[in-house]
Amino acid sequence: AANSLNRILLDDFSTVQNPSTVAYLRSTNDTLRLGDTTTNLTGVINYSYSQYRLQPTGTVNFTAANARPATPPSVGGTLKVASFNVLNYFTTFGSRGADNQFEFDRQRTKIITAMLSIDADIVGLMEIENDGYGSESAIQTLANELNQTQMPGFEYSIITPNSSFLGTDEIAVGLLYRAEKVTPVGSALVLNTANSPLDDNSEPLFDDTKNRPALIQNFAVNGHEITIAVNHLKSKGSACGEVDEGSDGQGNCNIKRTRAAQALVEFLANVESDGVMILGDLNAYSQEDPMQVFYAADFTNLKYTAA
Repeated sequence: AANSLNRILLDDFSTVQNPSTVAYLRSTNDTLRLGDTTTNLTGVINYSYSQYRLQPTGTVNFTAANARPATPPSVGGTLKVASFNVLNYFTTFGSRGADNQFEFDRQRTKIITAMLSIDADIVGLMEIENDGYGSESAIQTLANELNQTQMPGFEYSIITPNSSFLGTDEIAVGLLYRAEKVTPVGSALVLNTANSPLDDNSEPLFDDTKNRPALIQNFAVNGHEITIAVNHLKSKGSACGEVDEGSDGQGNCNIKRTRAAQALVEFLANVESDGVMILGDLNAYSQEDPMQVFYAADFTNLKYTAA
């Protein structure tokens, strides 16, 4: 409530999705950051999409107050693990992804550039087209694109579960890894409704009609075995018909996400390894109920341990 009373939305009076240029930047190709400021705004106030907005009538100048680090802080170690939402990376057009080849090329260039910059040895993917794992699949196509610029021996391979598709949604999670750095141990595991731990009423905790099935793989690295679990829990964008849904500020489908977190914790408890990392889009802020489930199971939020 305090945030709502202490803000004004600066708009660009455009409804174009994915515009070719961004209206408000520090400078060319330098986006704004938290803490940046602007003064002496002049414009017209209008109301649309449930918010009051300032439509400026003059030039908007920003003062950079939060320098962007050239590189992430060093945390030591020899293995880099990351998650990346590829935002509906579809190699087929006319569905959730790009509408045409031009839009796909633009999307692909951004994703490839970003992922190469991250340079992770294991990458959990979200929102990849759920079209299998063959040579023409979206995830293999993405790996091939990345590998065109990789040094020999550092190319990405894909984890293939024992199923043609991962759930029934149009999108799925996925896993890429560098065989030079890690070695998959055993077959990939999938958490879905069919094999979900049950609640006290013998009902599955994990609902894969809302959450995307989780993909879990063990890797051998430096004499240890680690478990990587990639997830994409139900978003807050549409209602799930829950009691008092959204009334506590945690958005739609909080119960679905919390139950999925409980299922994941119980499922992972039966996976033997030296350590577990939960990746992905949990669609929950750090103090919301699903995260509390992980904390109660002794998982640590790396957000609070980074240098």
